Amino acid sequence: MTVAPTPTDTLIAQMASLMQGERADAFACVSARREHGARSVDLSQAQFAIVLQGRQQVRSATQSLQLVPGDLFLATRPCRIDVINTPDPQTGLYMSAVVPLCEEALAAARALWNEPLPDAGADIARLPAIDVALPLRQWRDALQHGLYTEARLALAALVIHVCRRGHGGLLLPPTPSIAEQVRTLIAAQPQRAWRSRDIE
Repeated sequence: MTVAPTPTDTLIAQMASLMQGERADAFACVSARREHGARSVDLSQAQFAIVLQGRQQVRSATQSLQLVPGDLFLATRPCRIDVINTPDPQTGLYMSAVVPLCEEALAAARALWNEPLPDAGADIARLPAIDVALPLRQWRDALQHGLYTEARLALAALVIHVCRRGHGGLLLPPTPSIAEQVRTLIAAQPQRAWRSRDIE
């Protein structure tokens, strides 16, 4: 007797099909045949990852997450994590797709949001990928057809879906870089004779 695939199984297969494509510049594929990990990984921007095979353990200063195939790992803002990726015992493979949330998609989601901001939520979270299946499929289809504007639009829709589930930190404006802070400081006092030691 053949068991019909679940909606999550179908979504995993659709996302895994991207790994064989030529449009891998919008995401990173992480695959391994042995357990591996990394400590103090600095995530410099908001991103998500979908576990396709194997298991993933993610730990931050305040949280510990266990992810299995079909789970979506979400980092809502820059943070530091420890991660361990473990291959599936049957296939011997670990695989995930890591997708940075580009500033264009985040800015579009911020511009479209016209309600009170939801709670910021935690820096990292685990969600069922099936909860955001529609924008994930739209993103995948757009990438497969080389439609990068539509892919960003799908990511903006995904951000809005995730924010409705209590992860409003994605809608917060980005923290200005040190260079931007220095430019703002100098622009606020143009008459001052600035020297490098004033900025250091």
